[in-house]
Amino acid sequence: MNRFSFPLSFVIVLLGHLYNCQAATAPSGDHLVPIDPQSELGSEAAYRKIYEAKLFMTPGNLARFVQLPGPLAQPEVVISLYQRRKSRRTGSNEYWVTLTEPIGRLADCIPVDGERPKLNAQTMRVRRFDAPLPESTALAVNNAWLTMLRRASPDPCRECIAEGTTEIFSAVARDGKLLRATVPIKTEPNTLALTKLGLALGDYCYAAPDRRGETARDIEARARRLQMRTLE
Repeated sequence: MNRFSFPLSFVIVLLGHLYNCQAATAPSGDHLVPIDPQSELGSEAAYRKIYEAKLFMTPGNLARFVQLPGPLAQPEVVISLYQRRKSRRTGSNEYWVTLTEPIGRLADCIPVDGERPKLNAQTMRVRRFDAPLPESTALAVNNAWLTMLRRASPDPCRECIAEGTTEIFSAVARDGKLLRATVPIKTEPNTLALTKLGLALGDYCYAAPDRRGETARDIEARARRLQMRTLE
């Protein structure tokens, strides 16, 4: 059983973003949140540099999903969706999705309080899974990502404290600008649906080739529904 089919992965997401607010009535908004540059300084800048260098093995211009473990024991995971040049054999564009995950937590490669890190990032092995994705599915996911990213706005629940996983979404807009945002601390239906889409792409990478068709159709349908709801 792969990690994305296991119900615990959804429990992790829910615990990380639904139940760590100080009050059940905390303000919320069903949108992504721009990443505060101040949150990626110092050790966090070093951490980002390490996980991007190790896990960004393919482009993620159409859609990229990053899940960071926070205080949890699970490793990081990155899912990248991109377009290849036209195939000489078919003359059409090819779309691929890649999942990468280290065998240990890259967060443990960062020194803490001046002490030597527990693990060495240079020797950390990374597992990689690649799978072709139907064009209609890839474009539906890309549209959903861009729609949600363009609507990112500050988190209304600024007094909340997150203790679970961190989900980061990114894609390259039509003008070439990289859009990057994260899930708010208190999730709502659309942001949770986007997170589940990222996890579903992980399922797709792990699935046997003869099972991917059904998974792709489900991902495409969910991406289209999410975009329609977001545009309402």
